[in-house]
Amino acid sequence: TMSPVINACLEAAKEANAPMIVQFSNGGGYFMAGKGTSNENQKAAVAGCVAGALMVRELADLYGVPVILHTDHCAKNLLPWFDGLLEANEEYYAKHGEPLFSSHMLDLSEEPIEENLEICKEYLARMKKIDCFLEMEIGRACQGVGKAGLKFLPVDLVNSKLHEVVVGELCVEQAETPGAQPGYKKHQI
Repeated sequence: TMSPVINACLEAAKEANAPMIVQFSNGGGYFMAGKGTSNENQKAAVAGCVAGALMVRELADLYGVPVILHTDHCAKNLLPWFDGLLEANEEYYAKHGEPLFSSHMLDLSEEPIEENLEICKEYLARMKKIDCFLEMEIGRACQGVGKAGLKFLPVDLVNSKLHEVVVGELCVEQAETPGAQPGYKKHQI
């Protein structure tokens, strides 16, 4: 996510009279901070994402474009990055009454499902306090390829674990009336 790309997307969204999503990755945040910086404890990746989000917010006002700010695919080894982003969100929320980023994604699909859900549940409780959404990559439908082929996770295991995550909100796309543009409604889970 570079500033010329962001500017071009904002301009296109303005011309189309449409909202847009700007998504930052860990590597994109580090790139925004500059590869000459130290990324010890993910500090440069956090700083780059925060600087980029602040830039997008400022420019979105100039373009008159509604923007959703999102971070994508945070694996377990990148949780210090996620923690830094949440700290920035909490600070921004305290000053402005809304989070800096609209949402974040935890991708713990490589972890055991029980651990994945426990970590997501902890973060979701924290994020709910600042009105920030959490996208969770719960697990893979299949895990690995062995001599017998793909091993699929039992649907009842996944469903039973999903029902245990009871804090937060679920955003569901649905049409208000036939032929209308889809709308988004919050549903308590």
